[in-house]
Amino acid sequence: PGFVRRVLRAAIPAGVVAAASTFGAYAIARADQATGLAEDRTVAVIALTVVALWVLAIVARPYTAWRIGLVLLMAAGAAGAILIPAVAGFFALAPTAGVAALAGLAVGALGAVVVELLWRRANTGG
Repeated sequence: PGFVRRVLRAAIPAGVVAAASTFGAYAIARADQATGLAEDRTVAVIALTVVALWVLAIVARPYTAWRIGLVLLMAAGAAGAILIPAVAGFFALAPTAGVAALAGLAVGALGAVVVELLWRRANTGG
């Protein structure tokens, strides 16, 4: 009972934050004239990945060994998708370094904090 309500209570706020983080990181990257479109898309993917991994970490609570392993495996897979040239090429991602990559990480981290705060608020009734 209440499954759909619980899922929507988590999915809608997390989805909105993930979308805002992705678009925000992309906008920051596009404003940087030193990067091209492929790098800008990669920055957006970095931000989205950070938020998505944090959502996974939240729903994996309470942590057990296999749940921690799952989160770490997904993080390794995401890193591989960005860092392994053949996989990155398949997804049309480009190596991104310096300020652009840091912007993606920073925006993703901010999104993760917002998701955490929304999750705590939704689950404490306050």
